Amino acid sequence: MVTKRTAKFCECGCGAGVRHRFVLGHSAVAREYPPRVIGVVRCAVADCERLVFARGWCAAHYKRWQKWGDPRGGRPETIEARFRAKVRKGEPHECWLWIAATNDDGYGIFRWPSAGRMIGAHRAAWMLEHGEIANDLQVLHRCDNPPCVNVAHLFLGTQVDNILDMCHKGRHVKAYQKQRR
Repeated sequence: MVTKRTAKFCECGCGAGVRHRFVLGHSAVAREYPPRVIGVVRCAVADCERLVFARGWCAAHYKRWQKWGDPRGGRPETIEARFRAKVRKGEPHECWLWIAATNDDGYGIFRWPSAGRMIGAHRAAWMLEHGEIANDLQVLHRCDNPPCVNVAHLFLGTQVDNILDMCHKGRHVKAYQKQRR
């Protein structure tokens, strides 16, 4: 397509429009060129026929690069690899700490694809090791350390089991303690 007005292109010579220089910190001044064919520069990714948006890539490949560090694909890793990358592993008897996102109570959270939502990291650790969990069961901590995802420190139980475990370990708030606050 030939334009009749003057087109602005980035000074770096990449052929992209002016707006990409703000994203990448290219030259602050765009030069005006005489009327020319716009959009002849194609994405540098093999078999992609889209026009360049930034860094020699189309908008889709540029966004993939921003999010995942690779313009060719989304998540290249398996669920297990994604999970393990977010764990600070120690000795088998120590707590393995979740170092990624946590909820307000300090428990790790992890996006599980088949659930379509975030689930507890300790639940994800159990599912990676032992498979699916029945809906009425919870994954409980023996160590009482919310960010711990060491499967050796986890066990399955019901909500009643969780409450009894809390009471046996003295982690519950007694009625007379609530009144004093």
